[in-house]
Amino acid sequence: KKLRGPVSMLSGLVNAVLRRSVRTRSELLAELAELPAVNLPQDVFVRWVQHYNSALLERFSAALTSLPPLDIRFKDKETRDLCAASDPSAQALGDMGLRLTGGDVETLPGFEDGQWWVQDASASIPATLFTLAENSRVLDMCAAPGGKTMQLAARGYQVTALDRSGKRLKRLDANLARTGLSADVVEIDAADYEPNTAFDGILLDAPCSATGTFRRNPDVLWTKTTDDIARLTDLQSRLLDHAVSLLRVGGELVYCVCSMEESEGEAQWQAFLERMNGKMEACPITADDLLRAAGPAGSEVETSLIRTTTPLLSFLQGGGWLRTSPISLHSTSGEIAAPIIAENTAPSAPEAGDQPTASLTHPDTASSGGYDGFFIAKARRTA
Repeated sequence: KKLRGPVSMLSGLVNAVLRRSVRTRSELLAELAELPAVNLPQDVFVRWVQHYNSALLERFSAALTSLPPLDIRFKDKETRDLCAASDPSAQALGDMGLRLTGGDVETLPGFEDGQWWVQDASASIPATLFTLAENSRVLDMCAAPGGKTMQLAARGYQVTALDRSGKRLKRLDANLARTGLSADVVEIDAADYEPNTAFDGILLDAPCSATGTFRRNPDVLWTKTTDDIARLTDLQSRLLDHAVSLLRVGGELVYCVCSMEESEGEAQWQAFLERMNGKMEACPITADDLLRAAGPAGSEVETSLIRTTTPLLSFLQGGGWLRTSPISLHSTSGEIAAPIIAENTAPSAPEAGDQPTASLTHPDTASSGGYDGFFIAKARRTA
């Protein structure tokens, strides 16, 4: 990224630091592994300790020093199978996705041909939860850069994709052109969108703190403030209420945020259902939904489904929603390692001057790569 203005004089220093970090990568990672067990910003710790148990907070901290995998999503299973055959180390994600260890995205086979796009495994779940017929009209309310739009189009829906950012929509248009998929793209604030006809389904991947992406964007834990989250929570509430007005009776709404914050997920969803006063009926996400979303049954696919959905099943919560995280809640033996809801006991907040403790290793995280943190829920309009 080219530096402009007064900060351009720092470009030499920045490049020197980056070059040195590449040369000493292994040493730096080793030093990071020696950080305190709970190495989170103070305000993040205060928020999260009210919702997550102590074991998870330690493991979230450990995830900050782990390189996330590269997940890609395919238009069709045949192409996925061809790519999987060419890379024995690839891990199947259902019958339409692969998890790779890394690489330059634009040099991977099939990129220029539009056969796939980059999309974290958890980000690919919301679009698969609709139970609508082919050619149903589906609205993607906050669509750019377009991963979920492409998923919906690939499933045979008539998709309308909204976003207020013309710059981000250019990227969406480019992705649609590259993949040969189509959608009606509209540059507009979703809160102002008033179509003539109600939709059969609506996907609201709402603007949020993005704290669920902290493995890929660790700076988000330091840059998003409590005030930022409060403003985003208010925006999400308004978008949820507006989404109902655009949905036909009997239509399906899927809400998701790439956030680890309870206020943007569980609390937001429960408050929404209460406001609707029976107008929207919650549709609990089940193990069958995850199996169906991963792909059709069959001997080859079933093996993939078991491998893909086993960690996901532990993310199903009692309220009928899905809460994914960078940490698989299953141990290597397949047993649930820890509940996601906070225990009565929790670690003390990190303080300046804390001495490093022994590094924590989590084989299940290292082997599976975990997921971006998402809250996902579904409801149907009843009146």
